[in-house]
Amino acid sequence: MKKGIIITLLGGTFWGISGTMGQFLFQTYHLNTMWLTTLRMIFAGIILLSVCFIKDTKMTLSIWNNKNDVFQLILFALLGLMFCQYSYMTAIYYSNSSTAAILQYLNPIFIMFYTCLVCKR
Repeated sequence: MKKGIIITLLGGTFWGISGTMGQFLFQTYHLNTMWLTTLRMIFAGIILLSVCFIKDTKMTLSIWNNKNDVFQLILFALLGLMFCQYSYMTAIYYSNSSTAAILQYLNPIFIMFYTCLVCKR
C-alpha cells in the first residue's frame, strides 16, 4: 500500500514538473511542440521497455505473437498516446501549463456532452 501511494505521488509530481518544464522550454528556447512530444515519447518508451525487459523479457516480447495485438498497440500509441501528449504540449505552448492541465481534466466532460448531443440523451 505504501509503495503504491509513493509511486502515485511521484507520478503526479513528475507529470506536473513535465508540464512546467515544457512551458519553460517553449518560452525560453522556442521549441517545436511535435519535436518535444516525440522526444518525450521515445525516452518514456525506452525507459518503460527497459524496465519490462529486466522484469520479464519473454512476456515483453509476447506482443509480437499476435498481429492484431500489434496493430492495436500501434494504433493506440499513435492515435491515443501521441495525440493526447501532442495536444497537451500544444495547449502549453499557446497558453501555459496550468491552463493545459485544466483543459485536460475537462476533456471527459467535453466528451460526455458531445456524446449526449450526438446520441440525443
